[in-house]
Amino acid sequence: MRAHGFDDNTTPNNADENPEWHSIYVFHQLHCVNMLRMSLYPEYYDRAKDPLLHVLHLEHCIETMRRSVMCNSDVTPFSFRYVNNTQEAREWDRAPHVCRKFDRIHKWAKDLPGIWLPSVGELPP
Repeated sequence: MRAHGFDDNTTPNNADENPEWHSIYVFHQLHCVNMLRMSLYPEYYDRAKDPLLHVLHLEHCIETMRRSVMCNSDVTPFSFRYVNNTQEAREWDRAPHVCRKFDRIHKWAKDLPGIWLPSVGELPP
């Protein structure tokens, strides 16, 4: 579980009657994006050895991300362009997006008591 950002002191105790832990939703979303990414590389990430890469968990992650996209509904216009007269399209995104400062959110969440934060890799500048 440590590979997914769980520390031993925050992983729920399966012997508990109601095991649970708490997080901030953006970190759950990042966890799900990472699980979906990992599922694309079965030659590297062994689904048989990792319960978080099983289909039921990946379906949960897809549903989590679907709800998040619908909830946040970015309405920034964008377009696609075909590449070299082929049917392969690439996003041609030149519109500015208004983003939250993730590094500040991460720093704030790290200071909250009892909150699980998965590893999010290196934060952008």
